[in-house]
Amino acid sequence: MNIATWWRTARTSVHRALIGGLALSVIPVAVSASPWVEVGDDLVRRDVEILAGFGLMDGLTTTWPIPWKQVSKAFERAEGKKLPQSVRNALLRLRGRYSYEAKIGTPRVEARAQMSNEPRLVRGFRDTGRDEIDLEFRLEYMWESTAIRLNAGILSDFKFDDVSANLDRSYIAQELGGWLLYAGTIEEWWGSGNVSSLIRSNNARPHPRVGVMRNDTSAFDTPWLSWIGPWQLGTSVGWLDDDRAVENALLWDMHLSFQPVQGLQFSFYRSIMLCGEDQSCSLGTWSDAFRGLAVGDDANQLGGGNAINQLAGADVRYATPIGENLAAIYGQYVAEDKIDGWPGKAGWLGGASLAGYSAAMLWDWQIAGEISDTRARLNGGNPPYENTFYNHFIYRNGYRYRGRSLGHSLDNDAMLYSVVGQVVDASNWRWRGALHRAELNRDGTVRATGGNTVSGSDETIHVAEAGVEVPIGPSLVSLDLTVQDDRPDTPGDKEWLVTAYGSWRLRF
Repeated sequence: MNIATWWRTARTSVHRALIGGLALSVIPVAVSASPWVEVGDDLVRRDVEILAGFGLMDGLTTTWPIPWKQVSKAFERAEGKKLPQSVRNALLRLRGRYSYEAKIGTPRVEARAQMSNEPRLVRGFRDTGRDEIDLEFRLEYMWESTAIRLNAGILSDFKFDDVSANLDRSYIAQELGGWLLYAGTIEEWWGSGNVSSLIRSNNARPHPRVGVMRNDTSAFDTPWLSWIGPWQLGTSVGWLDDDRAVENALLWDMHLSFQPVQGLQFSFYRSIMLCGEDQSCSLGTWSDAFRGLAVGDDANQLGGGNAINQLAGADVRYATPIGENLAAIYGQYVAEDKIDGWPGKAGWLGGASLAGYSAAMLWDWQIAGEISDTRARLNGGNPPYENTFYNHFIYRNGYRYRGRSLGHSLDNDAMLYSVVGQVVDASNWRWRGALHRAELNRDGTVRATGGNTVSGSDETIHVAEAGVEVPIGPSLVSLDLTVQDDRPDTPGDKEWLVTAYGSWRLRF
Protein backbone atom coordinates (compact mmCIF):
# COMPACT_ATOMS: atom_id res chain seq x y z
CA MET A 1 0.00 0.00 0.00
CA ASN A 2 1.54 3.34 -1.01
CA ILE A 3 1.43 6.34 1.30
CA ALA A 4 -1.38 8.13 -0.59
CA THR A 5 -3.66 5.05 -0.40
CA TRP A 6 -2.78 4.58 3.27
CA TRP A 7 -3.62 8.21 3.99
CA ARG A 8 -7.07 8.03 2.33
CA THR A 9 -7.89 4.83 4.25
CA ALA A 10 -6.73 6.30 7.57
CA ARG A 11 -8.61 9.55 6.98
CA THR A 12 -11.87 7.64 6.29
CA SER A 13 -11.46 5.69 9.54
CA VAL A 14 -10.84 8.84 11.54
CA HIS A 15 -13.81 10.51 9.86
CA ARG A 16 -16.14 7.69 10.97
CA ALA A 17 -14.75 7.80 14.50
CA LEU A 18 -15.33 11.53 14.76
CA ILE A 19 -18.87 11.28 13.44
CA GLY A 20 -19.58 8.68 16.12
CA GLY A 21 -18.15 10.93 18.84
CA LEU A 22 -19.63 14.22 17.74
CA ALA A 23 -20.37 15.27 21.31
CA LEU A 24 -16.68 16.02 21.81
CA SER A 25 -16.69 19.08 19.53
CA VAL A 26 -13.85 21.70 19.18
CA ILE A 27 -11.98 24.81 18.20
CA PRO A 28 -13.45 27.00 15.52
CA VAL A 29 -12.68 28.87 12.45
CA ALA A 30 -14.27 32.29 12.40
CA VAL A 31 -17.15 32.26 9.92
CA SER A 32 -19.38 35.30 10.04
CA ALA A 33 -20.89 37.93 7.84
CA SER A 34 -18.99 41.20 7.79
CA PRO A 35 -17.52 43.87 5.52
CA TRP A 36 -14.06 42.51 6.29
CA VAL A 37 -12.14 39.26 6.71
CA GLU A 38 -11.79 38.92 10.45
CA VAL A 39 -9.03 37.80 12.76
CA GLY A 40 -9.34 34.21 13.91
CA ASP A 41 -8.97 31.77 11.00
CA ASP A 42 -5.42 30.73 10.12
CA LEU A 43 -6.53 28.87 6.96
CA VAL A 44 -8.28 31.96 5.60
CA ARG A 45 -5.17 33.95 6.42
CA ARG A 46 -3.04 31.45 4.49
CA ASP A 47 -5.39 31.64 1.50
CA VAL A 48 -5.36 35.45 1.51
CA GLU A 49 -1.57 35.42 1.63
CA ILE A 50 -1.46 32.94 -1.28
CA LEU A 51 -3.62 35.22 -3.46
CA ALA A 52 -1.53 38.26 -2.52
CA GLY A 53 1.74 36.42 -3.07
CA PHE A 54 0.74 35.39 -6.59
CA GLY A 55 -0.32 38.96 -7.44
CA LEU A 56 -4.10 38.47 -7.60
CA MET A 57 -4.99 41.12 -4.99
CA ASP A 58 -3.50 44.18 -3.34
CA GLY A 59 -0.76 42.54 -1.31
CA LEU A 60 -1.50 44.04 2.10
CA THR A 61 -1.87 41.15 4.54
CA THR A 62 -0.31 42.40 7.79
CA THR A 63 -3.10 44.46 9.39
CA TRP A 64 -6.29 42.57 10.18
CA PRO A 65 -9.23 42.74 9.65
CA ILE A 66 -8.82 43.01 5.87
CA PRO A 67 -11.65 44.53 3.76
CA TRP A 68 -13.52 42.07 1.57
CA LYS A 69 -13.36 44.68 -1.18
CA GLN A 70 -9.58 44.21 -1.25
CA VAL A 71 -9.75 40.39 -1.29
CA SER A 72 -12.58 40.12 -3.83
CA LYS A 73 -10.44 41.81 -6.51
CA ALA A 74 -8.70 38.45 -6.86
CA PHE A 75 -11.82 36.73 -8.16
CA GLU A 76 -11.96 38.85 -11.33
CA ARG A 77 -8.17 39.00 -11.79
CA ALA A 78 -7.98 35.20 -11.72
CA GLU A 79 -10.38 34.76 -14.65
CA GLY A 80 -8.72 33.06 -17.61
CA LYS A 81 -5.34 32.65 -15.89
CA LYS A 82 -3.45 29.41 -15.57
CA LEU A 83 -2.81 29.16 -11.84
CA PRO A 84 -1.10 26.67 -9.53
CA GLN A 85 -3.42 24.24 -7.78
CA SER A 86 -2.77 25.85 -4.37
CA VAL A 87 -3.98 29.19 -5.75
CA ARG A 88 -7.08 27.63 -7.34
CA ASN A 89 -7.93 25.95 -4.03
CA ALA A 90 -7.46 29.19 -2.11
CA LEU A 91 -9.71 31.00 -4.59
CA LEU A 92 -12.41 28.35 -4.26
CA ARG A 93 -12.45 28.52 -0.46
CA LEU A 94 -12.42 32.33 -0.35
CA ARG A 95 -15.17 32.59 -3.00
CA GLY A 96 -17.38 30.36 -0.89
CA ARG A 97 -16.68 32.37 2.24
CA TYR A 98 -17.24 35.66 0.41
CA SER A 99 -20.60 34.51 -0.99
CA TYR A 100 -21.75 33.91 2.58
CA GLU A 101 -20.19 36.86 4.38
CA ALA A 102 -20.91 39.55 1.80
CA LYS A 103 -24.52 38.51 1.16
CA ILE A 104 -26.84 41.51 1.35
CA GLY A 105 -30.37 41.51 2.75
CA THR A 106 -30.29 38.13 4.49
CA PRO A 107 -30.12 37.77 8.30
CA ARG A 108 -27.40 35.41 9.52
CA VAL A 109 -27.50 33.54 12.79
CA GLU A 110 -24.67 31.52 14.30
CA ALA A 111 -23.96 29.77 17.58
CA ARG A 112 -20.63 28.60 18.94
CA ALA A 113 -19.52 26.62 21.97
CA GLN A 114 -15.90 26.14 23.05
CA MET A 115 -14.71 24.10 26.02
CA SER A 116 -11.35 23.15 27.49
CA ASN A 117 -9.94 22.10 30.83
CA GLU A 118 -7.55 25.08 30.66
CA PRO A 119 -7.09 28.01 28.22
CA ARG A 120 -4.08 27.93 25.93
CA LEU A 121 -0.67 29.12 27.09
CA VAL A 122 0.39 30.16 23.57
CA ARG A 123 -2.48 31.91 21.82
CA GLY A 124 -1.84 32.57 18.13
CA PHE A 125 -3.86 34.06 15.28
CA ARG A 126 -6.55 31.38 15.53
CA ASP A 127 -9.68 32.17 17.56
CA THR A 128 -9.70 30.00 20.69
CA GLY A 129 -11.58 30.19 23.99
CA ARG A 130 -10.39 32.47 26.77
CA ASP A 131 -11.97 30.44 29.58
CA GLU A 132 -13.01 26.85 30.27
CA ILE A 133 -16.44 27.58 28.76
CA ASP A 134 -16.83 30.14 25.97
CA LEU A 135 -20.31 30.42 24.42
CA GLU A 136 -21.55 32.84 21.75
CA PHE A 137 -24.76 33.59 19.87
CA ARG A 138 -24.60 35.91 16.86
CA LEU A 139 -27.12 37.80 14.74
CA GLU A 140 -26.00 39.98 11.83
CA TYR A 141 -27.35 41.78 8.80
CA MET A 142 -25.88 43.69 5.84
CA TRP A 143 -27.39 46.43 3.68
CA GLU A 144 -25.72 47.91 0.59
CA SER A 145 -23.28 50.01 2.61
CA THR A 146 -24.03 49.19 6.26
CA ALA A 147 -23.33 46.11 8.38
CA ILE A 148 -24.46 45.40 11.92
CA ARG A 149 -23.78 42.52 14.28
CA LEU A 150 -24.96 41.65 17.77
CA ASN A 151 -22.74 39.02 19.34
CA ALA A 152 -23.70 37.89 22.88
CA GLY A 153 -21.20 35.76 24.76
CA ILE A 154 -20.64 34.07 28.10
CA LEU A 155 -17.31 33.12 29.71
CA SER A 156 -17.20 30.79 32.70
CA ASP A 157 -15.30 28.04 34.47
CA PHE A 158 -16.86 24.60 34.85
CA LYS A 159 -18.00 25.38 38.40
CA PHE A 160 -19.96 28.41 37.15
CA ASP A 161 -18.70 30.48 40.09
CA ASP A 162 -17.13 33.11 37.81
CA VAL A 163 -19.59 33.80 34.98
CA SER A 164 -19.31 36.94 32.83
CA ALA A 165 -21.38 38.12 29.87
CA ASN A 166 -19.99 40.17 27.00
CA LEU A 167 -20.73 41.68 23.60
CA ASP A 168 -17.31 40.94 22.13
CA ARG A 169 -17.10 41.17 18.31
CA SER A 170 -20.34 43.20 18.06
CA TYR A 171 -20.20 46.25 15.79
CA ILE A 172 -21.82 48.57 13.31
CA ALA A 173 -19.87 49.52 10.17
CA GLN A 174 -20.65 52.08 7.46
CA GLU A 175 -18.97 52.35 4.07
CA LEU A 176 -18.32 55.94 3.07
CA GLY A 177 -16.52 56.43 -0.21
CA GLY A 178 -13.35 54.39 -0.06
CA TRP A 179 -13.46 54.17 3.74
CA LEU A 180 -15.11 52.08 6.46
CA LEU A 181 -16.32 53.80 9.63
CA TYR A 182 -17.07 51.48 12.54
CA ALA A 183 -17.90 51.28 16.22
CA GLY A 184 -17.90 48.22 18.44
CA THR A 185 -15.62 45.57 19.92
CA ILE A 186 -13.50 44.44 16.99
CA GLU A 187 -10.49 42.15 17.14
CA GLU A 188 -7.29 43.20 15.38
CA TRP A 189 -3.95 41.63 14.51
CA TRP A 190 -1.03 43.82 13.46
CA GLY A 191 2.00 42.19 11.93
CA SER A 192 3.34 39.33 9.86
CA GLY A 193 3.70 36.91 12.75
CA ASN A 194 1.90 33.58 12.40
CA VAL A 195 2.10 32.91 16.14
CA SER A 196 2.56 36.31 17.81
CA SER A 197 2.25 40.06 17.42
CA LEU A 198 4.18 42.39 19.69
CA ILE A 199 1.73 45.29 19.53
CA ARG A 200 -1.81 44.16 18.66
CA SER A 201 -3.16 40.62 18.72
CA ASN A 202 -6.32 38.74 19.70
CA ASN A 203 -4.77 37.61 23.00
CA ALA A 204 -6.94 39.96 25.07
CA ARG A 205 -10.65 40.43 24.65
CA PRO A 206 -11.55 43.29 22.28
CA HIS A 207 -12.36 46.59 23.95
CA PRO A 208 -14.98 49.15 22.77
CA ARG A 209 -13.72 51.52 20.07
CA VAL A 210 -14.65 53.79 17.20
CA GLY A 211 -12.46 53.95 14.13
CA VAL A 212 -11.93 54.30 10.42
CA MET A 213 -9.94 52.31 7.85
CA ARG A 214 -9.56 52.25 4.09
CA ASN A 215 -12.03 49.98 2.34
CA ASP A 216 -10.35 50.36 -1.07
CA THR A 217 -6.60 49.78 -0.77
CA SER A 218 -5.77 50.78 -4.36
CA ALA A 219 -2.64 52.80 -5.10
CA PHE A 220 -2.68 56.57 -5.59
CA ASP A 221 -3.34 57.81 -9.12
CA THR A 222 -0.87 60.69 -8.84
CA PRO A 223 2.70 59.89 -9.98
CA TRP A 224 4.02 61.64 -6.87
CA LEU A 225 2.59 58.94 -4.60
CA SER A 226 1.78 56.00 -6.87
CA TRP A 227 5.22 54.53 -6.16
CA ILE A 228 4.13 53.36 -2.70
CA GLY A 229 1.68 50.97 -4.37
CA PRO A 230 -1.46 49.67 -2.60
CA TRP A 231 -1.80 51.16 0.86
CA GLN A 232 -3.89 50.81 4.00
CA LEU A 233 -4.43 53.40 6.72
CA GLY A 234 -6.48 53.04 9.88
CA THR A 235 -6.97 54.70 13.23
CA SER A 236 -9.26 54.15 16.20
CA VAL A 237 -9.88 55.42 19.72
CA GLY A 238 -10.81 52.79 22.28
CA TRP A 239 -12.12 52.86 25.83
CA LEU A 240 -10.42 50.63 28.40
CA ASP A 241 -13.49 49.98 30.53
CA ASP A 242 -11.98 47.32 32.81
CA ASP A 243 -10.81 47.70 36.42
CA ARG A 244 -7.59 49.75 36.17
CA ALA A 245 -5.17 51.80 38.24
CA VAL A 246 -6.15 54.73 35.98
CA GLU A 247 -9.84 54.25 35.29
CA ASN A 248 -11.38 55.01 31.89
CA ALA A 249 -8.10 55.39 30.05
CA LEU A 250 -8.27 55.73 26.26
CA LEU A 251 -6.20 53.91 23.65
CA TRP A 252 -5.44 55.69 20.37
CA ASP A 253 -4.22 53.31 17.65
CA MET A 254 -2.76 54.06 14.22
CA HIS A 255 -1.39 51.86 11.46
CA LEU A 256 -0.09 52.43 7.92
CA SER A 257 0.85 49.69 5.43
CA PHE A 258 2.01 49.84 1.81
CA GLN A 259 3.51 47.62 -0.90
CA PRO A 260 5.96 49.51 -3.14
CA VAL A 261 6.88 46.40 -5.17
CA GLN A 262 5.11 43.08 -5.61
CA GLY A 263 5.54 40.91 -2.52
CA LEU A 264 7.23 43.51 -0.29
CA GLN A 265 5.12 45.02 2.49
CA PHE A 266 6.01 47.66 5.06
CA SER A 267 3.82 48.47 8.06
CA PHE A 268 4.15 51.10 10.78
CA TYR A 269 2.24 51.12 14.05
CA ARG A 270 1.57 53.37 17.03
CA SER A 271 -0.55 52.77 20.11
CA ILE A 272 -0.99 55.58 22.65
CA MET A 273 -2.63 55.23 26.07
CA LEU A 274 -3.77 58.58 27.46
CA CYS A 275 -6.50 60.39 29.41
CA GLY A 276 -8.36 58.60 32.19
CA GLU A 277 -9.06 59.49 35.81
CA ASP A 278 -6.86 62.36 37.12
CA GLN A 279 -4.91 62.49 33.82
CA SER A 280 -4.81 65.33 31.34
CA CYS A 281 -7.03 64.86 28.28
CA SER A 282 -6.77 68.27 26.63
CA LEU A 283 -6.25 68.90 22.94
CA GLY A 284 -2.66 69.82 23.78
CA THR A 285 -2.17 66.44 25.46
CA TRP A 286 -3.35 64.65 22.32
CA SER A 287 -1.12 66.83 20.14
CA ASP A 288 1.95 66.27 22.30
CA ALA A 289 1.29 62.54 22.47
CA PHE A 290 1.02 62.31 18.67
CA ARG A 291 4.33 64.17 18.29
CA GLY A 292 6.01 61.88 20.82
CA LEU A 293 6.67 64.62 23.35
CA ALA A 294 6.88 64.02 27.10
CA VAL A 295 3.65 64.98 28.87
CA GLY A 296 3.15 65.84 32.55
CA ASP A 297 5.37 66.69 35.50
CA ASP A 298 6.63 63.13 35.95
CA ALA A 299 7.51 62.50 32.33
CA ASN A 300 11.19 61.96 33.07
CA GLN A 301 10.79 59.24 35.70
CA LEU A 302 12.40 55.85 35.17
CA GLY A 303 15.05 56.91 32.70
CA GLY A 304 13.07 59.22 30.46
CA GLY A 305 9.80 57.33 30.13
CA ASN A 306 6.94 59.31 28.63
CA ALA A 307 4.00 60.02 30.96
CA ILE A 308 1.81 58.97 28.03
CA ASN A 309 2.04 55.19 27.60
CA GLN A 310 3.14 54.55 24.03
CA LEU A 311 4.31 51.70 21.83
CA ALA A 312 5.51 52.13 18.27
CA GLY A 313 7.15 49.94 15.70
CA ALA A 314 7.43 48.57 12.20
CA ASP A 315 6.94 45.34 10.32
CA VAL A 316 8.32 44.06 7.02
CA ARG A 317 7.29 41.00 5.03
CA TYR A 318 8.59 39.71 1.71
CA ALA A 319 6.81 36.90 -0.12
CA THR A 320 7.68 35.37 -3.47
CA PRO A 321 6.53 32.34 -5.48
CA ILE A 322 9.05 29.52 -5.78
CA GLY A 323 7.63 27.36 -8.52
CA GLU A 324 4.08 26.63 -7.36
CA ASN A 325 4.90 27.32 -3.69
CA LEU A 326 4.92 30.61 -1.79
CA ALA A 327 7.85 31.48 0.47
CA ALA A 328 7.89 34.39 2.91
CA ILE A 329 10.24 35.97 5.44
CA TYR A 330 9.15 38.60 7.93
CA GLY A 331 10.16 40.62 10.95
CA GLN A 332 8.68 43.03 13.49
CA TYR A 333 10.27 45.64 15.78
CA VAL A 334 8.20 47.31 18.52
CA ALA A 335 9.45 49.56 21.33
CA GLU A 336 8.17 51.24 24.49
CA ASP A 337 10.09 54.55 24.59
CA LYS A 338 12.09 56.63 22.19
CA ILE A 339 15.84 57.08 22.55
CA ASP A 340 17.45 59.79 20.40
CA GLY A 341 14.19 60.11 18.48
CA TRP A 342 13.88 56.39 17.67
CA PRO A 343 11.81 53.72 19.46
CA GLY A 344 14.46 52.25 21.73
CA LYS A 345 13.41 49.76 24.43
CA ALA A 346 12.37 47.19 21.90
CA GLY A 347 11.09 43.69 21.42
CA TRP A 348 11.46 41.86 18.14
CA LEU A 349 9.97 39.02 16.13
CA GLY A 350 11.19 37.15 13.08
CA GLY A 351 10.06 34.20 11.03
CA ALA A 352 9.64 32.44 7.71
CA SER A 353 6.93 30.36 6.06
CA LEU A 354 6.43 28.11 3.06
CA ALA A 355 3.04 27.14 1.59
CA GLY A 356 2.02 25.01 -1.34
CA TYR A 357 0.15 21.95 -2.65
CA SER A 358 0.99 18.25 -2.70
CA ALA A 359 -0.33 16.56 -5.85
CA ALA A 360 0.47 13.12 -4.44
CA MET A 361 -1.50 13.65 -1.22
CA LEU A 362 -4.05 16.15 -2.58
CA TRP A 363 -3.09 18.48 0.28
CA ASP A 364 -2.79 22.22 0.66
CA TRP A 365 -0.11 22.80 3.28
CA GLN A 366 1.84 25.44 5.14
CA ILE A 367 4.73 25.38 7.61
CA ALA A 368 6.22 28.32 9.51
CA GLY A 369 8.99 28.93 12.04
CA GLU A 370 9.02 31.96 14.32
CA ILE A 371 11.00 33.50 17.20
CA SER A 372 9.84 36.42 19.36
CA ASP A 373 11.41 38.34 22.26
CA THR A 374 9.64 40.77 24.64
CA ARG A 375 12.63 41.61 26.86
CA ALA A 376 12.78 45.29 25.81
CA ARG A 377 16.38 45.47 24.70
CA LEU A 378 18.02 48.79 23.91
CA ASN A 379 17.64 49.15 20.15
CA GLY A 380 17.70 45.38 19.88
CA GLY A 381 21.01 44.97 21.80
CA ASN A 382 22.06 44.41 25.42
CA PRO A 383 21.17 44.60 28.21
CA PRO A 384 17.42 43.99 28.42
CA TYR A 385 15.29 46.53 30.30
CA GLU A 386 13.50 44.09 32.59
CA ASN A 387 9.84 44.71 33.53
CA THR A 388 9.57 47.41 30.85
CA PHE A 389 7.65 45.97 27.90
CA TYR A 390 3.87 46.55 28.26
CA ASN A 391 4.42 48.24 31.68
CA HIS A 392 4.14 51.90 32.68
CA PHE A 393 4.76 53.91 35.85
CA ILE A 394 1.46 55.83 35.68
CA TYR A 395 -0.83 53.47 33.76
CA ARG A 396 0.26 50.64 36.05
CA ASN A 397 -1.92 47.96 34.44
CA GLY A 398 0.17 48.67 31.38
CA TYR A 399 -0.65 47.70 27.83
CA ARG A 400 -3.23 45.14 28.89
CA TYR A 401 -6.98 44.68 28.97
CA ARG A 402 -8.91 42.52 31.42
CA GLY A 403 -5.73 40.87 32.64
CA ARG A 404 -4.23 39.97 29.26
CA SER A 405 -1.57 41.64 27.16
CA LEU A 406 -2.91 43.41 24.07
CA GLY A 407 0.21 42.18 22.27
CA HIS A 408 2.23 39.01 22.87
CA SER A 409 0.37 36.13 24.57
CA LEU A 410 3.34 35.47 26.91
CA ASP A 411 3.45 39.11 28.08
CA ASN A 412 6.81 40.75 28.84
CA ASP A 413 10.33 39.43 29.57
CA ALA A 414 9.60 36.32 27.49
CA MET A 415 10.94 34.45 24.47
CA LEU A 416 8.96 32.10 22.27
CA TYR A 417 10.31 29.66 19.66
CA SER A 418 7.64 28.05 17.47
CA VAL A 419 7.19 25.70 14.52
CA VAL A 420 3.61 25.47 13.26
CA GLY A 421 2.01 23.65 10.35
CA GLN A 422 -1.36 22.94 8.81
CA VAL A 423 -2.73 20.66 6.10
CA VAL A 424 -6.09 20.81 4.29
CA ASP A 425 -7.05 17.59 2.54
CA ALA A 426 -9.35 16.98 -0.41
CA SER A 427 -12.40 16.66 1.88
CA ASN A 428 -11.65 20.04 3.47
CA TRP A 429 -10.53 18.49 6.72
CA ARG A 430 -7.91 20.64 8.37
CA TRP A 431 -5.07 19.06 10.32
CA ARG A 432 -2.74 21.22 12.40
CA GLY A 433 0.23 20.83 14.69
CA ALA A 434 2.72 23.00 16.56
CA LEU A 435 5.78 22.84 18.79
CA HIS A 436 6.68 25.72 21.11
CA ARG A 437 9.46 26.53 23.54
CA ALA A 438 8.14 29.24 25.87
CA GLU A 439 10.63 31.00 28.15
CA LEU A 440 8.41 32.91 30.58
CA ASN A 441 9.26 35.91 32.76
CA ARG A 442 13.00 35.58 32.19
CA ASP A 443 13.97 37.89 35.07
CA GLY A 444 11.71 35.99 37.49
CA THR A 445 10.22 39.05 39.18
CA VAL A 446 6.71 40.44 39.39
CA ARG A 447 5.79 44.03 40.06
CA ALA A 448 3.03 44.79 42.55
CA THR A 449 0.81 45.90 39.66
CA GLY A 450 1.28 45.59 35.93
CA GLY A 451 3.82 42.76 36.03
CA ASN A 452 3.90 39.65 33.86
CA THR A 453 0.36 38.26 33.78
CA VAL A 454 1.29 34.73 32.65
CA SER A 455 3.86 33.61 35.21
CA GLY A 456 5.19 34.97 38.50
CA SER A 457 8.39 32.93 38.12
CA ASP A 458 11.02 32.14 35.52
CA GLU A 459 9.76 29.03 33.69
CA THR A 460 10.70 27.26 30.47
CA ILE A 461 7.82 25.23 29.07
CA HIS A 462 7.73 23.00 26.00
CA VAL A 463 4.36 22.67 24.29
CA ALA A 464 3.15 20.20 21.66
CA GLU A 465 -0.19 20.73 19.92
CA ALA A 466 -2.21 18.62 17.48
CA GLY A 467 -5.73 19.06 16.17
CA VAL A 468 -8.27 18.46 13.45
CA GLU A 469 -11.20 20.50 12.20
CA VAL A 470 -14.08 18.91 10.32
CA PRO A 471 -16.96 20.55 8.39
CA ILE A 472 -20.19 18.58 8.89
CA GLY A 473 -23.15 20.07 7.03
CA PRO A 474 -23.84 23.56 8.42
CA SER A 475 -21.57 23.01 11.42
CA LEU A 476 -17.84 23.00 12.06
CA VAL A 477 -16.35 20.65 14.65
CA SER A 478 -12.81 20.88 15.95
CA LEU A 479 -10.74 18.79 18.37
CA ASP A 480 -7.33 19.70 19.81
CA LEU A 481 -4.91 18.14 22.27
CA THR A 482 -2.04 20.03 23.91
CA VAL A 483 0.75 18.58 26.07
CA GLN A 484 3.00 20.79 28.24
CA ASP A 485 5.99 19.60 30.27
CA ASP A 486 5.40 22.28 32.93
CA ARG A 487 2.96 24.90 34.15
CA PRO A 488 3.49 28.62 34.82
CA ASP A 489 4.13 29.62 38.45
CA THR A 490 5.67 26.30 39.52
CA PRO A 491 9.26 27.25 40.48
CA GLY A 492 11.45 24.24 41.05
CA ASP A 493 8.77 21.76 39.97
CA LYS A 494 7.81 20.09 36.70
CA GLU A 495 4.05 19.68 36.49
CA TRP A 496 2.91 18.12 33.23
CA LEU A 497 -0.37 19.33 31.77
CA VAL A 498 -2.56 17.68 29.13
CA THR A 499 -5.29 19.91 27.76
CA ALA A 500 -8.22 18.94 25.54
CA TYR A 501 -10.14 21.52 23.51
CA GLY A 502 -13.49 21.14 21.87
CA SER A 503 -15.49 23.55 19.72
CA TRP A 504 -18.69 23.40 17.74
CA ARG A 505 -20.00 26.15 15.45
CA LEU A 506 -23.40 26.06 13.78
CA ARG A 507 -24.94 28.28 11.11
CA PHE A 508 -28.72 28.45 11.23
